[in-house]
Amino acid sequence: MALHQQKTHKIAQSLNSIDLCKISSNLYFSITVPYIKPCKWDDSTCLKASAQAAIPVITAGIPELGVASSDPMVVEKMSTNNAGLNLDLSKITITGLSQCKVGKVSRDLDRSTIVLSMRCPVTLDSHYNVSGTLVIIPIEGTGEFGFTAENVKLKLEAKIEEETGADGKNHWKIASYKHSYEPDKVLIRITNLFGGDEKTAAPVLDFINQQWRVFIQSVGKPFVDEFVQLMVDNVNKWMAAVPTEELEVV
Repeated sequence: MALHQQKTHKIAQSLNSIDLCKISSNLYFSITVPYIKPCKWDDSTCLKASAQAAIPVITAGIPELGVASSDPMVVEKMSTNNAGLNLDLSKITITGLSQCKVGKVSRDLDRSTIVLSMRCPVTLDSHYNVSGTLVIIPIEGTGEFGFTAENVKLKLEAKIEEETGADGKNHWKIASYKHSYEPDKVLIRITNLFGGDEKTAAPVLDFINQQWRVFIQSVGKPFVDEFVQLMVDNVNKWMAAVPTEELEVV
């Protein structure tokens, strides 16, 4: 089913080496990233190591760059309406993304693309409201919803553009991307289905966990799309402050 260590104290080391440039009345800056080794475009081993080193730094969040934390990632609310099933989530907390393990990174200069594959443990906790039909089973309830996926395979193919930043240096930007994801196994937790009627809820929850792929297919894509977009936004904010000279060997 196709479905988006360096320690975080090194952030401070980066920000201590900020190169500040005064332009008009605004303050613009770029940073050095000592936890990244610049790579040749075809050195897949170096690219993989550099991507791995960046993950704990970016997922921790860098407020000075506008990079929000993505471990935990906190989202106020999200909704989906698909195949007769309406699911609203609120007070969403996602953890585990700092523990992603990079499998492979490749760069294609002719196509200006970077392809990244990795495996991540993901846990989600939220409040939910659901109504409608899952396959042929009526379902409704309000309570706590969560899941644990120990090994989510994520692949991202990004189109990279290069632009001159306010610091006068070249920077990369993810202009567009496509992604796929596939968890090995998902354990779903739902409380208070059918208003707390355990006799009715128990077989439905058993069905959901036995047929978790069906459930993920029914409701997962819009949520994954938004989570991946949030991660891409964070990477773009980070790259807007990191010149390409810090990332590549020309």
